[in-house]
Amino acid sequence: MKTSLIELIKKQGFTIEEIACKLSHNGRTISCVNLVKKIKDGTIKLQDAQQILDILGYKITMTKQHKD
Repeated sequence: MKTSLIELIKKQGFTIEEIACKLSHNGRTISCVNLVKKIKDGTIKLQDAQQILDILGYKITMTKQHKD
């Protein structure tokens, strides 16, 4: 998910800086460097990932796996 999230941000015509700025409007401040680090380290919270995807016009869906 980490690289694909960064790729998706770029593909949708946004910069990491723009995403960090939009996330910062939600009552907290997140720097571009910290955002990239969280994404690359795989330590980004699900809530943050959902907010990023909301900005990009996507949503996370979960489906139950069928075990054989």
